[in-house]
This record gives sequence, C-alpha cells and structure tokens, in this order.
Amino acid sequence: MSIEAVSWALSDAPDVPPSCLAVLIGLANHAHADGRGAFPSQERLAFYAASRSARSAMTSPNWPASA
Repeated sequence: MSIEAVSWALSDAPDVPPSCLAVLIGLANHAHADGRGAFPSQERLAFYAASRSARSAMTSPNWPASA
C-alpha cells in the first residue's frame, strides 16, 4: 500500500464526487510507492465503493454528533 497515494487521494486529488472517493482511495491503496501500477479487480473496487449503507447511517439523525 502506498500511504502517499492514499494521502493524495484524500487531500490533493482533483475534486471528485463523493460517490467516487472510495474507488479513488481503493486505487491508491493498491498503488506502488510511486503512485502507479494500481490494478485491483472491478470486484475489489466495487467492494470498496459499497459503503453507501455506512454513509446513509452516518447521515442519519440517529448518528452520534460526536462521531
């Protein structure tokens, strides 16, 4: 895993829709130290992006405000 690539995805990447951020982070997670060579399967990227239920939970009125 390239910590630099994940950091770039979270902080310096061009604006991406929130729905794409999980895929971008997933690609960064599989990149080499130089940020290149990321070839995860579509199934793996879909797994990373399947956080819709988690996002829904966090935006719920029942989600703790301190979280």
